[in-house]
Amino acid sequence: MEAFGHFLWPPVTQTAQQKKAGGTDSDTEDLMHVEQLVQPGEQQSDHRDVAQHLLSTPAITLNNVPVHDTTGNVTLPSPTSNGNSIFVFNGSGGRGGSRTPSRTPSPTIGSKRNTPRHSPERQGGQSESEGSKVRLINVPDVQQETWLVELKNHQLIRSNQLFENIQKELAQMKETAEATKGLAESAEKRAYQAEQALGKERLEAQKSLQKLQADIGENASKLMHETERRVEVTLKSIKSTQSIAHFGPVMQSPVDDMMVDHEHPRVPAPPRFPEPASTSLPKPLSFRRPKSIGKTARVPPSNTFLQSLQNQLGDSSSSSEDEEKNTSQQKPTANFSDLNGEEMLRLLLTNMGVDITNAGSLHKFGKRWAHREFREPAKKAPKAKGKQDLMNWLRQQLHSLLEIEKSRDILKFASEIYSDNTPNQRQMEHWEKTKEGDAPKVKPMKINWKNFEGPWNTHLCELFVQYCCSQGFEGGTPSDDAREFVAGYFWERLSRLRTILKKNRPKESENFEQTSARTEEQHLQALSVARRNSRRNQKHQDRLDICLENLPDNLQSISSDEQRDWKVKYNIVAALGPEGMSSDETGDSDTDTYWVRTLPWRNKRAVQVMVSIDEAKNTRNAYGNIRPGNRPRNRQRKKSARESVRKAPIGKPKNLYDTDWFEKLHGGKKRALKAKSDIDYE
Repeated sequence: MEAFGHFLWPPVTQTAQQKKAGGTDSDTEDLMHVEQLVQPGEQQSDHRDVAQHLLSTPAITLNNVPVHDTTGNVTLPSPTSNGNSIFVFNGSGGRGGSRTPSRTPSPTIGSKRNTPRHSPERQGGQSESEGSKVRLINVPDVQQETWLVELKNHQLIRSNQLFENIQKELAQMKETAEATKGLAESAEKRAYQAEQALGKERLEAQKSLQKLQADIGENASKLMHETERRVEVTLKSIKSTQSIAHFGPVMQSPVDDMMVDHEHPRVPAPPRFPEPASTSLPKPLSFRRPKSIGKTARVPPSNTFLQSLQNQLGDSSSSSEDEEKNTSQQKPTANFSDLNGEEMLRLLLTNMGVDITNAGSLHKFGKRWAHREFREPAKKAPKAKGKQDLMNWLRQQLHSLLEIEKSRDILKFASEIYSDNTPNQRQMEHWEKTKEGDAPKVKPMKINWKNFEGPWNTHLCELFVQYCCSQGFEGGTPSDDAREFVAGYFWERLSRLRTILKKNRPKESENFEQTSARTEEQHLQALSVARRNSRRNQKHQDRLDICLENLPDNLQSISSDEQRDWKVKYNIVAALGPEGMSSDETGDSDTDTYWVRTLPWRNKRAVQVMVSIDEAKNTRNAYGNIRPGNRPRNRQRKKSARESVRKAPIGKPKNLYDTDWFEKLHGGKKRALKAKSDIDYE
């Protein structure tokens, strides 16, 4: 029977109870249930234990709430813990009520309480023969219902708290999401504004840069025109001033014949003794060695002396107009826009008659040399007509007085020159101090190499000028300019001879034979280098001649595409210069074949142009015969050719340099290379 606080009425017969209990005594069982109902304290304690167990369980849910059905039975809720039912109270009214199978087994027959006792509380009881039993009636348990209500309220309170916490967290998450969304929109808006502002600033910067470039170009052009105009005005005022001072007709500027070329004009030192401010004053003349300011002493003659020299060599029959025409053809035109400030100042002072012979450079550090990995191309100044012939004649006269034929023959007197305290040296020193004893003689001429600029050599310079006059120079009565030119040449040749002596001076650990062997080897190496340079110069000239052979005499009459192509090739060869020609060397087995050394800095397109020019060379004359002279060199090119060790020249067009080689240079080397604008290949 279920342990529930109500009775079942009417009682069931004992026979039926025994059948259900499997042969046990049902009366004894009923009595035991009655005792339990009479003493409910034990069940209440059991109920309290169950309630405490439910309260200590963290997650308890109630499936139902107590509901009274129409029959009067009470259906109690079923508490569950984690989905498992703990206990169930189920009551039934009347006879049709079902019993739970878990009932206390009835006592056995023959026990002390196997016979039912009549209760005085039972009204209308039945006889013992009828097998009357005590049944539970529908009596509600108020204490249990109160406990269940409290349990339900407790669970509802905890559920409400949980729901409130969840709602709070959801609200916070919603606020956080809205704030994050707002920040993202604000950041996106700021990024868009920044991008627009950056684009606007970039456009403004480009416009400002273009405007600045245009302003710089315009200002530079204006400044250039203004400078040229001022120079022209200054030159005109100088010429007018000289004419007013009765200087005579203004000749061409002595600086004109010292211009190197149009591209890199250079103004060498002016004549050592310029025209005096007044023609009535005697012109000073000194035979001391002129100061060279770090360069080789050169005394170029003035235009007056050059014109008289040209007349002496056979140009005296020509008229003055022809002389001016020839002079203008021989001398390059001065481009004043290419002169720097120092050169312009020297030009103006020279034309004004100011002696700036001993004036140093206006720059603090003097000339700036090329980068150590590059080389500035050598440039030769054009010489005036008849000047080279005069220099050759003077060299022959000086060598004859020194009893030598070539410059290296001065080493014949090496034992005397390299010795100390010789009789000749003591004589020279005594004369320089006291002016007594044997004076210098013009023939044989003995140079005092111990005191190069002393009085002995100065007196020898004066004697050499007199000797040249006695040999018919200028008819025996040379002008002051001519005498100054001869004196300058004397000191220049002595400086060259002293350089040879210094290079061939024996070292401390060498004897005379070892020194001779060493100097001879150095001389042979120098000759080898000179031959290579001569071959490059000749190769450059041959390629120019090949281009000119395929061009008309008048370059203005070029009409065909072939002639234009040869004009482009001529410009490329001229821009490369002799230093842009590759060297060659003989093969190991075949001495008639020369392998070309490559120039790593030269562009491959320029090499193709050189090859095409060499292939067009005509080795026969107008009659079809082989031209006289040395046979052409068989120059071969190969991929594994040796590279030349010569330094790259500066000042060439940019596209004549190899692209990869040029890009590997850093900014400083690129600036030192001084590359010019590109040249046309087509």
